[in-house]
Amino acid sequence: MKKLYLLPLLAIAALTFNSCGNSDEPQGPTYEVFQLGLDDENIDYDANGAWKDLYTPDTRIVADGYVFSHYAGKSFGYDVWYGFAPSKSDDVTDYSSTSFYPGHQLNAITGKGANGAAYMVGYWSSFDEGDKLSLATATLSIKHDDGEVFAPESVKITNTTLAYYSNLNGTNGCKKFDEGDEFVLNIYGEDAHGIQRGPVTVKLASGVNFLKTWQLVDLTPLGEVVGIYFTMNSTDTGQFGINTPTYFALDDLRSVREVIVK
Repeated sequence: MKKLYLLPLLAIAALTFNSCGNSDEPQGPTYEVFQLGLDDENIDYDANGAWKDLYTPDTRIVADGYVFSHYAGKSFGYDVWYGFAPSKSDDVTDYSSTSFYPGHQLNAITGKGANGAAYMVGYWSSFDEGDKLSLATATLSIKHDDGEVFAPESVKITNTTLAYYSNLNGTNGCKKFDEGDEFVLNIYGEDAHGIQRGPVTVKLASGVNFLKTWQLVDLTPLGEVVGIYFTMNSTDTGQFGINTPTYFALDDLRSVREVIVK
C-alpha cells in the first residue's frame, strides 16, 4: 500500500510559527493520502494479463486500501460478471471484425496503466441495479476497506479496446459513432448521511473523438464520502438499454482523509 502523510499548508505555517513558541499548542490535523498502485498487489494474472479470478464467485478485490465491487456467477448456464477487474493486458488489437468475447474484455486502449502495467477495468450492468440508484445498489462502487469517510481527489480514466473500437467501427449491435453521439461515464459519491453527490462526468466518446489516453479527472466536487460509484450513458440506446459496451479503464485513484493524531 502506498501511503503518504501530509500536512495542509495552513498547518505547516502554524507549525513554523509555533516552533519559536509553545510546542504544546495544537498543530492542526494530519491527512492521509491513498494512491492506487496495483503493481504492488498480490493479484494473479493469466498469460494474457487478465485477472484469473474474473469468474470466481465471492471474490473480494482489495487494493491499496480500496474495496472494489465485483460479482461473478451464472446466468442461463453462462459465466457472467460485473463490477471491477484488475488487468495487466497490453493488447490493443482491434477485434471488432471477429469477437472481443470472452478473452478481450479487460484491455485498456492505452496498453498499460497510467503509472505501471496494471489497471482496473470496470463493467457497468444497469440490469443488476435497483430502481433507485445508490451506493448500496450500484454494480460499480469503490469504498475504503475500513468503511471510513474519505475525500476523493482525482482518478485517471480511459477507454477499453472493446468500447473504443465498437464506437469507432460499429459492431455486435453497436452503431458506428458520428457527430452528435456521446458515450459518458458518470461518477457519483455518497456521504455519511446517504446523500448523493455529483455526478462528475467523463466523455469517453464525443462525436468521432474517442478517449485513448489516460485522462486526469478532478473528484474534489464530490466532497467527503463513504464511497463512490459509477454509471454510464450513450446515445446508442435501444429497447433493452445501452448498446455501447459499458466498459472503461481506471487507474491512479487518489483520496484524502483526516488522521487523528494523539
